[in-house]
Amino acid sequence: MKFHLGQKTCGYKDKEYAYLRNKTHGIEMIQKLLDEHITPNHPEYEHCCHLLNEYAQRGTIESLLTLYTLETPFYHQLHYTINPLAFPLFMHLPDLQARYFQGTSYRGVKMTREEIREYHWALNNRNKVISTGKFASTSIDRHVAEKFASNKSSSTNKISVLLAFHFPKPCDTAIILGKVPEQQLPCISNYEDEQEILVGPRTFFKVTGMETMKVNGGQVIYLENIFGHRQSILSTIGFFCKIELKSQLQLRTKTSELKNNDFQVVNRLVIDIHADRR
Repeated sequence: MKFHLGQKTCGYKDKEYAYLRNKTHGIEMIQKLLDEHITPNHPEYEHCCHLLNEYAQRGTIESLLTLYTLETPFYHQLHYTINPLAFPLFMHLPDLQARYFQGTSYRGVKMTREEIREYHWALNNRNKVISTGKFASTSIDRHVAEKFASNKSSSTNKISVLLAFHFPKPCDTAIILGKVPEQQLPCISNYEDEQEILVGPRTFFKVTGMETMKVNGGQVIYLENIFGHRQSILSTIGFFCKIELKSQLQLRTKTSELKNNDFQVVNRLVIDIHADRR
């Protein structure tokens, strides 16, 4: 199932679409993050710049995905602004078709009981869906995710949660970062042993079950990818793209008000799976 972020699909005006398709702007956004948050003194700075230059010269989105997996402040900055990676990724999703994931992957996080109640709400309201609000690193290996779930938290009111993401069909916003032997594709993650699956923002799921872990009293939350909300995904991506476009073009729009309106429209459909990967 291919994903195309087209002008007609998302309702862009000519000027907006041309701006979004401007590869140079995307590269500049990432370079700015590298310069401001990694800085030339960081041991990975040159490696990061090399990967960005590789993308600039060859158009290989895999280079940016490798950059994402490095343990640098760039990864952490994507918790605050997803656009520098989301824009080029969504444009290049058809190029990653051989890496679309089908199966089950896991993510270990810490959540408050209030956050867990959101999932209970979604489970009890079967006509509702939830969405990842940011990039979410997951693993095919359940034990890897369980280790992250068991990590100590600085907050005493958070408990261990294991999220089980089931993708019944190949999903174009769930990308295999490890090796794909049948396609002879190499690992593009800096952490090959984690068997990472990157789940993109605005990937939609239904909560299909919840249970308590026998070992530590934590929660297991089962989610199944939903394909019937493709238009919702496109419109939501379009929403965030337009916020970025208006900001960069210096239009007089209050971004904070737009964000609030977005959450009012989707009600309680968007849940950020936001805990650190490492």
